[in-house]
Amino acid sequence: MRLPVLPCFAFILLAAGACGRAPITSPVLAQDDTRGEWRGSATCADCERIDIRLALQREGDANRYLLVETYVVAGTGARFVDRGQWRQDAALLRLAGSSGSRRTYAVMDDGRLQARDSHGRPLPVRDDGLLSPIAP
Repeated sequence: MRLPVLPCFAFILLAAGACGRAPITSPVLAQDDTRGEWRGSATCADCERIDIRLALQREGDANRYLLVETYVVAGTGARFVDRGQWRQDAALLRLAGSSGSRRTYAVMDDGRLQARDSHGRPLPVRDDGLLSPIAP
């Protein structure tokens, strides 16, 4: 079966554009920092929004995180807390929860974090969810 020319051509352009970009390798925490905090919100299918707070901590060789998500409905919220270890792989921040959860964020040039899938690809139909750094 022969593929249509336009989708193949579009794929080649997208692949070439992605290959030309240099990976972001800025550290999620500066060398001297032992703590960092990010906040943001995301859309929700069955609530008003999800307020997100992520705190990273570095103690020697241990990298720990605390993630608090508050699902807001009619002015009240249900909080979910996740804790675990984090590591940075080039442009990706990977969270491994003590209960087995896994999360991945892209580290943007401006210090914001963007939720990604486990392979580092953008999530479908998810333009929001950017977490902005909070000054200490």
